[in-house]
Amino acid sequence: MGINYSSFLQLAKLSRDFTPPGRTLMLGRQKFDLRADRWIGRTHFTQALKAAGIKDDIRNYAQPDRYSETMFRQLGLGEVEALDASPFEGASLVHDLNEPVPDEMKGQFGLIVDGGTLEHVFDVAQAMDNVAQMLAPGGRFLSFTPFNGYPGHGFYQFSPELVWTYWKSTRGFIVHDCRVAAPKGWFNRDLVDTREAGHRIQFDIGSVALGRMPASRLLMCYDVEKPASAAAADDGSATGKALQSDYEKRWASS
Repeated sequence: MGINYSSFLQLAKLSRDFTPPGRTLMLGRQKFDLRADRWIGRTHFTQALKAAGIKDDIRNYAQPDRYSETMFRQLGLGEVEALDASPFEGASLVHDLNEPVPDEMKGQFGLIVDGGTLEHVFDVAQAMDNVAQMLAPGGRFLSFTPFNGYPGHGFYQFSPELVWTYWKSTRGFIVHDCRVAAPKGWFNRDLVDTREAGHRIQFDIGSVALGRMPASRLLMCYDVEKPASAAAADDGSATGKALQSDYEKRWASS
């Protein structure tokens, strides 16, 4: 999918107070399709910079091949590497996320960004385990993944239950942000902790003014941190099984 307005805004905001404690990695070599000759595109991303409180010329973030290495560097998020199952788009690290990552990649990355890759990996549980294991203690994982409107895009569209149950409850990670957003930023809404809410987080399709979800393409954007505690930081191993929270509640009360 690449870096769009919503994902760029979140990365820009992160860059103001976070320095990756290790290398920086993107899953798939993501495009930042900022065409310097197109005024409308420049204006859109300039607005994201301003919203993040950064005073800079958006043209400094572009590169001729329209990939995103320059963007990460300009934000101060490091010299980003790309991991993919194939080198066809110029990824510097080649590994199939359906398979466990080798030991030499574990704990190496202070920032990992998924701009639209995990939904293309069939064994998503293994892929997420890989991400957890590759993160360094104190590292952050940002994901911008299909939530609605992408039925032919990949294998999956994900739900907030996955974020809160897998990353928080099962792995003990800190969830800094979890929201649904339109790629161009016109719709944005928090997705609360399903376990604390005590029910499934679902939306009716319809008018945004009535609190409903628009019938358009939407992303789930989330930001999680791997804590320095031994339980989560040694090898990234899970602290339990990932079980859907509302079923667990029913089982506990039966």
